[in-house]
Amino acid sequence: MRPQSAVPEAIAKLKDERPFFSSKGVTEKQGTRYVAWLDLMGTGSMMRRSATIAATFIGKLHSAAIKATCSTTEDIVRLYPVIDGVYITSREQSPVLCVLKDMLRALSLAFVLEKNIVHRFMVRGAIAFGPTCEGHDLLTSENWQLNSRPEYAKSICLGIPLAQAHDAERRAAPFGIWIHESARAFSPNGTHPLTGTHWHWWRYRTSETDGSLVNCLHAQLLDYLEWCHRHSTYLLYAEERIEAHKLLVDQYFTTMRDDPFGECAEHDSTEPRETVASLGEEMYVVGFTLEVCTAIVISSVVAGLWIAAKLLRIYLLMYGKRRLLREIVRVLRAG
Repeated sequence: MRPQSAVPEAIAKLKDERPFFSSKGVTEKQGTRYVAWLDLMGTGSMMRRSATIAATFIGKLHSAAIKATCSTTEDIVRLYPVIDGVYITSREQSPVLCVLKDMLRALSLAFVLEKNIVHRFMVRGAIAFGPTCEGHDLLTSENWQLNSRPEYAKSICLGIPLAQAHDAERRAAPFGIWIHESARAFSPNGTHPLTGTHWHWWRYRTSETDGSLVNCLHAQLLDYLEWCHRHSTYLLYAEERIEAHKLLVDQYFTTMRDDPFGECAEHDSTEPRETVASLGEEMYVVGFTLEVCTAIVISSVVAGLWIAAKLLRIYLLMYGKRRLLREIVRVLRAG
């Protein structure tokens, strides 16, 4: 191992200028939360084309986030804006879904009511679930530097669900939400995990105009993507990505409309928890019975193969010694 180089004395005297942070007691404060990430699509190409257009689109996204949370308190749901996107966190499932629904509905209206196709933009996002640590959890007595700017510290959020939601967003359709497997597998006590891979926001707490809005949005998204294909070099929008987004739009807005997987009204169910639990018990019994039957069949097959192998061995031994037996019989007869 290469020995560490000596630090000059003049540099060593500057040790008090280092940033200080202690994680002691921080991880104990973390709790499980839903984390949603809603992102503006194609921000990089927008900024390279026009700062004014990029600022307009980003401003509308954050305006929708503020409007969607105006009726909730910071203790229930928190926003963490990050340039062209926003993280939404809550210990409960319903507040996050409500904010996502309101944001996507408002941004869908902005899309379909915009007459100038150049001024249209798309968003998409994802939702995950797991342990997170929010800014106020970092304000321990030892972290004096963060305590000097508490408003700055409270804008920080970290945890595995943030990375999961950010990475999963690319799998969502335009104006769609992808459900990360963490949110499909786990949930707070007394609630259902989210089901499926795509979350259909217009089915959550449906209003009278949601159906017609989604139909209009679907048609205009396809028209918009077709226009983008014809002007891909101007928009810096790769043609293969346009085709992939067309496929996602069709699957998200068309295929699921007929509800082939039985997910209608998927996340607004009023079914009692006990009913779901009893259903889970029944499914467990069925699964256990299938496992037992499978084990019996496999055991029978193995036993049959063992018997067949023994019979084959006996036959081969007898066949191999047939000449010797005939010679013994001939000798006995001659004697």
